[in-house]
Amino acid sequence: MLHKDTFRTALQKICVKRKVSNVEDLLSEKTTVKPKPRFVRVNTLKTTTGSVIEVLSKMHKVDKDDMVPDMLVLPPGTDMHKHPLVTDGKVFLQGKASCMVAAALSPKPGWKVIDACAAPGNKTVHLAALMNGEGSIIACELNKERAKTLQHTVRRSGANNIETVIGDFLNIDTNDPSYAEVRAILLDPSCSGSGISTERLDHLLPSYSIGNCMLWRLLLRHICTSRIQYENLESALCVHTTLSSS
Repeated sequence: MLHKDTFRTALQKICVKRKVSNVEDLLSEKTTVKPKPRFVRVNTLKTTTGSVIEVLSKMHKVDKDDMVPDMLVLPPGTDMHKHPLVTDGKVFLQGKASCMVAAALSPKPGWKVIDACAAPGNKTVHLAALMNGEGSIIACELNKERAKTLQHTVRRSGANNIETVIGDFLNIDTNDPSYAEVRAILLDPSCSGSGISTERLDHLLPSYSIGNCMLWRLLLRHICTSRIQYENLESALCVHTTLSSS
């Protein structure tokens, strides 16, 4: 297991803090933590929020989120993984923190947008939905295996305005006149895990904060040195999230 010693040390520290002797005692420890609700995002490229509420309300209590448009809140423990709405790409199992990212960038229909670290693609297709499928999104992913997940997510969403680029965003040729049309750039480093509907422990890794800071510096340097090429840039969003939940 990669980083086994790091995680073992982190668990030992947690045990000391909780005043238990081992991990088993930690797991059996009574908790007062309130169960987390299941958040889902309606993919408005394929359906409407009203239609999804009509279907889900027959089986669950459904609330609209008060902060993120087209996000619904279901009871804790709701299993939607095999639901036709999910498998058909009409609903995405996506944490609230993840959905807030695209909403914060707030791209407009017709814009040209770059998603610098796109996989697994939940934020990418959310951007497409906010843009009503209009304009274009350049989704960059350095890792070839993660790029396959990204491409699968794009296909499932039905978005047809996303171009997948397997390569380093920082190697984009900004002398290409087409990049002068870019209006927004999103950078959410893959180690944040905010596009995954499970909790992550990447924040325990020694490389976590260093890696994110380096990516942010590189992004800002890239934008500043390319300011002529990105002359229409209106928004650039760098995301730092330590834990994401479903």
